[in-house]
Amino acid sequence: MLIRTLASAVTGLAVFVFTLSIGLELAVAWGIISFVLNYIPYIGPLVAVVLPVIFATAQFESWQMAAIVFGVLYLIQFVIGNYLEPLLTGTALTIRDAVCIFFLGFSMGHARGIYWHPSDNRTFHHLGTESIHALDSEPHVNF
Repeated sequence: MLIRTLASAVTGLAVFVFTLSIGLELAVAWGIISFVLNYIPYIGPLVAVVLPVIFATAQFESWQMAAIVFGVLYLIQFVIGNYLEPLLTGTALTIRDAVCIFFLGFSMGHARGIYWHPSDNRTFHHLGTESIHALDSEPHVNF
């Protein structure tokens, strides 16, 4: 929990500095919101990016500025969540960085594209009408 708190604090500080530098109102609030929502997996960082983007669209009345805000906030969340946090976790647990990142991908399954399971090649269904059995020597089609 200490690592998550540290990563969330860095995220909140980075969001605060960015939103303050571009002149987005409520910069302190966006930093605090990012800090708090980082504790909610998957949904929290998404909401922490989308809310300031909506606010930036209303404040600046420009889709270009909203796109810049989205890109930078997404980059902040991505770098801290996918690189800094596994690095800190690996250091705290004395695990190598590559092992942390590998098992992070392994635990997420197909979402990260690292994990493969042998049963994935057994049968593929296409529109429910045909199946190709990949383990057979000669694939066949069933109708």
